[in-house]
Amino acid sequence: MNLSWIIIQKIFTMFLLTLAGFICTKAGIIDTNTGKKLSVLSLKLITPMLIFSSYHMEYDARIVKNLGISFLLVFLAYAIQIPLAFLLARKSKNGGNRHNLERLCLIFTNCGFFGIPLINGLYGEEGVVYLTAFFTVFNILIWILGVPLLTGKSSQKDTLKNIISPATVASLLGLITLLLRIRLPAIIIEPIEMIGSMNTPFAMIVAGSSIAMTKWSTGLQNPRLYYITACKNLIIPAVAVCIYALLPLEPMLIMIPIFAIACPVAAACPMFSVMYDQDTDYASQLFAVTTLLSILTIPLIYLLASSLGV
Repeated sequence: MNLSWIIIQKIFTMFLLTLAGFICTKAGIIDTNTGKKLSVLSLKLITPMLIFSSYHMEYDARIVKNLGISFLLVFLAYAIQIPLAFLLARKSKNGGNRHNLERLCLIFTNCGFFGIPLINGLYGEEGVVYLTAFFTVFNILIWILGVPLLTGKSSQKDTLKNIISPATVASLLGLITLLLRIRLPAIIIEPIEMIGSMNTPFAMIVAGSSIAMTKWSTGLQNPRLYYITACKNLIIPAVAVCIYALLPLEPMLIMIPIFAIACPVAAACPMFSVMYDQDTDYASQLFAVTTLLSILTIPLIYLLASSLGV
C-alpha cells in the first residue's frame, strides 16, 4: 500500500481518537482536573513503557548504528528549528513578550503524544526506537532552552533535576538492555508492552480533551495565530525536508525526524505557559490549531519529501 495513503489513514484514525477526547470533555466525562491527571499518567507511565518496550528486541548491529545516526539527525533538526524560530517569530508591536512563547512553540513539537503513535503505526517498534533519539533530546533541550526563553533565567540545579524525566530514564534503560542484550522474562515484559500499547488512544484522547478546554473567545480572529501555525506546520518542515533530502541515508531514517518536525506544537508548551505565567490561552490555541491542521499538513510534507526523492 502507498505510504502516503497509510499516513492519511493513520492520521484520520488519530483524528477520530482526538474527537473522542473532545466529545468526552464536552459531555462532562473528562473535566479539567481529570485531563491534567490523564496527561501526567500518559507522560509518566504509558509513554515511558512504550519507549522501553520498543528497545526490547534481539540485538541488531544495524539498529544500533541507525540509532546513533538518528541522534545526529536530531541535532540537525534543532539546528534547523531554533534559528528559524528566532527568525520567524519576531517581537510584534502589540504582542508583548508573546514572541518568546511563539519561539518555544515553533521549536518544540509534539513528538511524544503525536509523533510516537504516528511513527509506531508507520514503521513499528524499530521506528519508535529511532524516534526516541528525538524525544530524548527534546526532554533535555526544553529545560535547557525553553525555561530561559520564557523566564530569562534558569537554575542549573532545577534544569538537571527536570531533565531526568520518566521518558528519558526509559530511553536510557531501554538502550542499556539493547546494548547489553538483556532479555526480560515474559512475565515482566508483557505487562510493560500492554501498558505501552495504550499510548496512541490515550495520547489522542488527552489531546482532544485539551482542545475542548481551550478558550477561544477572539483567538480565531488573531492573524498572528495563523501565521505562527503556517510557520510551524509548513515553513519549518519544508525547509527541513529540503535539507534532509540531500543526505544519502535510507528513507526511514530521514523521514522519522521530518515527521517529528512536522508534528504540531508540543503539549508541553501550554503546560510551560502555565508554569511560567505566559499567555496560556494563546499557547493552548496554537496547540489546538496546529494539531487539527496537522491532519492536512503532515501528508503535504510527506508528498514534498517524496517529490524530492526521499
